[in-house]
Amino acid sequence: MNGLVIVSSMDNNTPTFKQAHGEGMSASMNPKLRKQLVEHLPEARAVLSQPSIPEDLCASRWVPRLAQLGRWELLADLCREMARNSAVPGQWMIWRASARAQTGHLSEAESILSGLAEDNQWGSLACQQLGDLTLSQGRFHEAFQWFSKVDGQQVDCRLQRAYAAQLAGLLREAADDYRAASGDYPDNANLWFNWGICVVLGRLDSYQVAVDLFRKACQLQPGNLKFQCWLRYACRLACDWRDLEVEEQRLIDNLSRALLKPSIINPGNAPSLYQLNVLGVPQEMYRRHAALQGRWYASSDQGTRRSRRPLRDRLRLGVISPDLCGSAVGCLAVPWLEAMAESGDELWAFSNRRVDDPWQKRARAVCHWHDTDNLSDEQVIRLVRDADLDILVDLAGLTAGGRPNVLAARPAPWQVGLWGFLNTTQSPWLDALVADPWMVSPEDAAAFSETVLRLPVSLLACTDLPAEAPARDNREQWGFSPEDVIVAAFNNSYKLTPRWLAGWLSLLAAHPQAKLWVYAPDPDVEQQLVRWIRERFPTVLEQVRFAPPLPLEQHQQRLRAADLFADTFTYNAGATAVGAIQAGLPVLTCEGSAMLGRMGASINRSLGLDELVAEQEDAYFRKAAALLASPQCLKALQQELLLARSSRSWGDPRRWAEAFRAACVQGMALRSSTED
Repeated sequence: MNGLVIVSSMDNNTPTFKQAHGEGMSASMNPKLRKQLVEHLPEARAVLSQPSIPEDLCASRWVPRLAQLGRWELLADLCREMARNSAVPGQWMIWRASARAQTGHLSEAESILSGLAEDNQWGSLACQQLGDLTLSQGRFHEAFQWFSKVDGQQVDCRLQRAYAAQLAGLLREAADDYRAASGDYPDNANLWFNWGICVVLGRLDSYQVAVDLFRKACQLQPGNLKFQCWLRYACRLACDWRDLEVEEQRLIDNLSRALLKPSIINPGNAPSLYQLNVLGVPQEMYRRHAALQGRWYASSDQGTRRSRRPLRDRLRLGVISPDLCGSAVGCLAVPWLEAMAESGDELWAFSNRRVDDPWQKRARAVCHWHDTDNLSDEQVIRLVRDADLDILVDLAGLTAGGRPNVLAARPAPWQVGLWGFLNTTQSPWLDALVADPWMVSPEDAAAFSETVLRLPVSLLACTDLPAEAPARDNREQWGFSPEDVIVAAFNNSYKLTPRWLAGWLSLLAAHPQAKLWVYAPDPDVEQQLVRWIRERFPTVLEQVRFAPPLPLEQHQQRLRAADLFADTFTYNAGATAVGAIQAGLPVLTCEGSAMLGRMGASINRSLGLDELVAEQEDAYFRKAAALLASPQCLKALQQELLLARSSRSWGDPRRWAEAFRAACVQGMALRSSTED
């Protein structure tokens, strides 16, 4: 309940009273307390009848017995009485803090422990208990600081500090602690798993390192679905495609078997819904796992829905997100927030990540801003309730950095999902999901737990990136000649698949003037792809170029050098495709079966460029072959894109904000009437 376990203070590493004082000290005790102890510890009647009580006996027998009985108030009184007369009051104070914490008096427990934090004998143990206490309250930065004050020889505390650092977003520090503890805990699967998460989320090393860490975790716990999902995701990131289809099918089989016995699935081994969405598992299977996990959050919900009311003319709108910065979501969200503020709405932001970049500075300028990265869920819930919002928009969903426990408490009357998690969450606390006519069909919407708010514009058409045209005169700086037909494939590495890459490499063999420009997030990914191509398509390796990460402005200029953007299957480009459109680059896409696979279709159809949407993979490659064979057609498509982008005011944040507001008013009214 509170992270403090009474017996943790009485392990073999804690000096006993006999060790510290020979035969142990005796203490007097008031009659009322003696009487209460006799009631609950009848075996101690004889000792309690004596004038004084041996401390070592009280500590070794009565303290753990009262803890076992759950008599926390009595235990706290006993510890207070003993501390008054003891030569070693520190231990009794620590036990009293534990007992008070067990009864919910967390502030008092923290105060007691803080008073001992600098004590030469008991300070280290007090700091560890303070770390446990603040960690259990979601105060991760404070927990990390307390654990950092504990004696460095305590290896188990290093693991606790690593976990606190990980939850606080201090991923480098967490990874260093996991590495240091791995020699002492080689069989701790969670250590290897959490270390791998730090490497992936913090980009601390190559993705292949994360693959190896997740493999180790899976070897130690082969039946853990969460570990398996992260391993498959890391393999996608690293482009480690060894037995890819076989391993992913094995994962799907394991997921299917688990659903036959849902009681075996728990928060410790449940598959990550984000990874299930990314890996493209069958939608029915995904929804069943999502519904199961949604109930876990709902079962811990201590709040009630705020009373609903009609939306005010001047909206009070809040957003909760770790991505209000120069991220994929942030590049869409910040222009939208600015447009909402310009129209007179009042905005609140609950940001789970502090970033010193221009995007977050812009968002801070238009919102009542709250940094929530070091706040517990309960503290964030209070902040949201105090804001008296009309709508709370969740920009993260079930991705890293999301706060589903906050949403589960229903701190706002209307709660809406947007951009961060493109699928149903099957969560009872999310009222609506923003989409468009192309990303969620009426048939699909019937399986969503949320009301689907369909915008008349593309879900992704919200940007203030400069609207530019292709620029062939800058090709030489990127290593191309003016005659090359350049196909940009700048999706992240986890979206690539062997089938997609093999299709493009086959086209290169038939079109020597074509060049495939592939994004490689790190050198190891580039080497993996080079090896894969050399083994299977050695004759076209010279036609493949690799693009490293660049700042956004330089990346946009790089896009302008290309002729065509090649979208991926299953998981399309999102913000990257928006950038391509703004650079004047047509996007060839294949329409998938889920929202993540329909982003490209949403963009193209909203522009009237239906000819760039293929319904099947073979049709996608036929369209690609026709375009590579006719540079004139590519130029005509580019001009058509520029005209459509201008005539439709595509990407205008003000237009998008108006559409969002209208969809909310209509959708919320419909949902209210349905519930009534």
